Amino acid sequence: MLAELPRRITYEILESADYTVFDHVQFSLVGSDVTLVGSVTTREKSDGFASAVAAIPGVAGVENELRVLSSSSEDERMRKRLFKRIYEDPSFEEFAELPNPPVHIIVDSKYVTLTGIVSSQIEKLAAEAIVRTTFGVRSVDNRLRVRE
Repeated sequence: MLAELPRRITYEILESADYTVFDHVQFSLVGSDVTLVGSVTTREKSDGFASAVAAIPGVAGVENELRVLSSSSEDERMRKRLFKRIYEDPSFEEFAELPNPPVHIIVDSKYVTLTGIVSSQIEKLAAEAIVRTTFGVRSVDNRLRVRE
């Protein structure tokens, strides 16, 4: 049962209708205790992920350390603008319609963090360049990983 927990937790997060390209949720597991970390766009999402994971059979407890991102109208516009610019680019357009696209765009007070997995170093640099050349972005933290 414990060996299956990581897969079930991952499934619960990634298959949630609330998990979007503007969220980044990870977890650590010690025994049967789960700690959720990352960033989400609303308090409701944070609470929802914690409740969903807590309901998984075998989970003893959940520590919710998810950070709720800024919901300013400027950040909301920037999220949409960055999504459009990244997923209309030829390198990424085939992924735009996926329920969980590979590049996640985390915007908090105009600071942008890119997370996810891309196929090549060129894609990683292309996503960063798109963000860096978007008006209003204060800085970019490119945490994209290249698939091996």
